[in-house]
Amino acid sequence: MRKLLIIFSVLLSVHAFAQRKFIKTINNGSYGRSLRVLPTSDQGYVIFSIDSLKLTKFDHCGDMEWSQKYKLPPCYYHTDFINTQNGGFALLSMLINGSSYSSLVTLFDATGNVSWSKSFNDPAYNHYPYTINTDQQGNLVFYSNVSSGSNLYNIASKTDVIGNNIWTTLYDH
Repeated sequence: MRKLLIIFSVLLSVHAFAQRKFIKTINNGSYGRSLRVLPTSDQGYVIFSIDSLKLTKFDHCGDMEWSQKYKLPPCYYHTDFINTQNGGFALLSMLINGSSYSSLVTLFDATGNVSWSKSFNDPAYNHYPYTINTDQQGNLVFYSNVSSGSNLYNIASKTDVIGNNIWTTLYDH
């Protein structure tokens, strides 16, 4: 019993050391204020900084595997970041073009490379996107508040995994 207790103590301390290193890595100040920490299919984690657009992959022990920083024009406001069913990730943003606002979806593969980025808009409405999810087939569903003059609505849109719009529904809240 004593040997078992010693082995358990050693394993627990190794696990705690890995977590301490992981916490130290994400607290170094280079990630910004708004973080998303998501599990990956290989028992690791990714950290995405919405304000600095930095994506970092860690293994299950907290060791960094890779990191990428993305350069997008300053006219974007990023609202949500999720895992996708194929092991990749999706970012929902608001694109500001003059006085027009639209929803922008960017899809990343499992290694952080951008697969595609596409804007979804209707010239009659300004879009203020706020959340994105996936359905059981892996399609992306995102939601936005929209306005046209003084009229406020909500909109739900569904795209397939390559960015083709499947449907968009406008509804009154």
